[in-house]
Amino acid sequence: MAAGEGDEQAPPVNQRLPHGKQLPGYGVEYFNQLVAQYLTLPQPALDTEGSVRARRVADAIIAQQEARLNWGDVSGLEMALLRLLPDASLSRIAWYLRARYRNLAGQPWMDLYVQSHPPGMAAPEPAPATPPPAAPDAGRRVTTGFLSRTMSFLIVRPALPEPPSLEGPAAPPSSALRADLEVLLSELQRLRSMIVARENRRNAIVNIGAVGTLTVLILALVFFFVGGNLLHIPAPGSFVVPGEDAADVPTPGMPNSFQVLMLVIAAGALGGLISMLRRLQSVTGSRVPLLDAIELDMGQAGIFLSPVYGSVFAVVLYLFFLGAMASLTVGGANLFPDFSRGQGTLMTWADMGKLLVWSFAAGFAEKFVPDVLDRLVAEEEAVPDPRQASETGPGKPPAGK
Repeated sequence: MAAGEGDEQAPPVNQRLPHGKQLPGYGVEYFNQLVAQYLTLPQPALDTEGSVRARRVADAIIAQQEARLNWGDVSGLEMALLRLLPDASLSRIAWYLRARYRNLAGQPWMDLYVQSHPPGMAAPEPAPATPPPAAPDAGRRVTTGFLSRTMSFLIVRPALPEPPSLEGPAAPPSSALRADLEVLLSELQRLRSMIVARENRRNAIVNIGAVGTLTVLILALVFFFVGGNLLHIPAPGSFVVPGEDAADVPTPGMPNSFQVLMLVIAAGALGGLISMLRRLQSVTGSRVPLLDAIELDMGQAGIFLSPVYGSVFAVVLYLFFLGAMASLTVGGANLFPDFSRGQGTLMTWADMGKLLVWSFAAGFAEKFVPDVLDRLVAEEEAVPDPRQASETGPGKPPAGK
């Protein structure tokens, strides 16, 4: 009989996951801490089938740590450590894992977990009931009842209640607690993987959006420097109108109307990009990272259109200023750029600065321009029709009355 022929065949050890993103630096440090904890575990008095398999899985992961580590290796080593921990450590590990679950999943999910009555965790005590208020005329009855109870206590001497036990509830079986912690740890690992996927997707969208917006800015600047010359658009101040006031002459070096339009488009796109980045940074409040990742993946078209919306709204606001449709003065100073002088061009660099600031605001706050247009429509509807006013006239009843 050959050696080892009658021995039981060892169960196959799970192979490490070959795919997945490589661990970052902090992930490698965490993996090293798990390895140190595994190497310092006490030797159990009796090896079970589950503990033997857990050691084989941990040894296989540690032996291949020179290869490309991923989060799957960390998850496998975490689960193996949980199965190898002594029973005396389970209560403290339970407190730690449940605290982590509360932080990651949120209090509503933690409340549902507590309502499932996990082993070793008491259900929350109900709030004490408020005693009913005493009747206003019951003072004498209360005093009489207190005296009668005191006299009966001195005569009868009832037995005092037993003091509460200081030992606490009985410890749950280690197998049930360990099984509950394994499920909880697997849920934490799933949340961690979904958070990593969400952050990777968000970073990819930010990079693509930034590259696209920078491309728009570069094209706008190229058209700014060469577009006016190619289209043969004269610069402001290159022509003089006879009898024109010196105050109405544009400042030398002012861009022409085409160059101003390119700057407006660039400022609106930049405002849309900053607005997109701020909204992406706020995608962390749903406590469901998988849904966040799906929303980022399916809604990326709308996110990429934010710079385009910003440019369009900035151009609309530019036409709004060009048509002198409104004015805003604070302390005698006009906060809107002045296009009333010259042939539709800006006269000073101060007006140019105002235009760029408002263009950026139009791209940053996408609802700014639609709200302005809505107010204009509302004001137009509020103005009475002059023909109807002339038909009624003073002292004349309205038609139909």
